[in-house]
Amino acid sequence: MKLIAGGRAALVHIMCRLSKRERGQTLLEFAFVIPIILVFLLLIADFGIALDRREVLQHAVREGARYGSIGADADAIKQRTSAQSQGLLDNPAMVTVCYADDPGDAETTVGNPGDDVRVTATFTYNFSLGSDEMLGFFSVNPVSIEMTPSADMRLENTAIVPPGAIC
Repeated sequence: MKLIAGGRAALVHIMCRLSKRERGQTLLEFAFVIPIILVFLLLIADFGIALDRREVLQHAVREGARYGSIGADADAIKQRTSAQSQGLLDNPAMVTVCYADDPGDAETTVGNPGDDVRVTATFTYNFSLGSDEMLGFFSVNPVSIEMTPSADMRLENTAIVPPGAIC
């Protein structure tokens, strides 16, 4: 009986020593894996920000097209779209406005009620996660997405169509 009790104590002592070694190994493995997990989490967050920017731009061009549907001129439409973009379209040149003739309309002039006004914005979103530091270390160019949301609205009033603004 005494031999079995001493054997258990030795077994418990050996198991305790092994678990201490495994704790160190686990900590080392965690130290290797945590940067990869953090990169994936930050990439998911950055992609969510890109989707938010796309929605903001879509709202801005929709507001610009709605403003153009009441007969505003192209410069006013660009200013309105730029103002609605929460600072993303800081240059009105990033916004294009064009007019399309209604195919069922007997008149060939553009800008009559029933024709369409189309507002399009061009924006490049640069991912911020490691664009310069991490990706530059691996000689990879920064990742970016070209966004070109557009919106069409039917003209309610006659619009003055500038030259070259026909879709």
